[in-house]
Amino acid sequence: MKLVKKNERILREILYRVYELGENFATQAEIAESCAVSLDLVNQVVTRLGEFGGVRILTKGVYIVNPKKILLYWATRRNLRKDIVYSTRYHEAPQEVESRLSADFIFTCYSGYRLKFGSSPPYDEVYAYGKPEAARALFPESAGKRPNLFIIREDEHLRKRSRNGIVTLAQMYVDLWQLGTPAADEILAAVEKKLDAAQIGAFLESLGEG
Repeated sequence: MKLVKKNERILREILYRVYELGENFATQAEIAESCAVSLDLVNQVVTRLGEFGGVRILTKGVYIVNPKKILLYWATRRNLRKDIVYSTRYHEAPQEVESRLSADFIFTCYSGYRLKFGSSPPYDEVYAYGKPEAARALFPESAGKRPNLFIIREDEHLRKRSRNGIVTLAQMYVDLWQLGTPAADEILAAVEKKLDAAQIGAFLESLGEG
């Protein structure tokens, strides 16, 4: 796996701990084990995060000081388009496409938001992580037509941290940020509010006050 993708595993893991678990401390060894990467690579990444105040490196581990800075750092470095492994055009409603894909795919962007929160602004593009051959069997190629179904390369860590066929909130945020459309920006603002609430809620739950 390319170094950039391994770096993204580390960023995903750190933000998963903050936004999904309410944790703001981890050891480099814990992160390396969770991401199946080397301790040296984790040290390189957290050193960079420390340079702009995202984390504070302590003797026993890493204290996550500013997860929003880490989130934006990841969003600007991510290259979603480069990770698209298959695209085609569908003619059904997006919800029908999602239903046909649901068994083997992990949804992000518009679909991920709707499936996680029950509603969303109208959309006509579906983004999901999964295997291109499985998507091609369900939705054949449509040469010469503008695609609206995009399959993104997945990795084991993404699948491990996703729940109910939906990516983590942080992953959803950075994927939407990469789209750069008015529709994506509308949902991006909503996800940002959800992230703020999730951080507070997960922290209170970790204290037994949720």
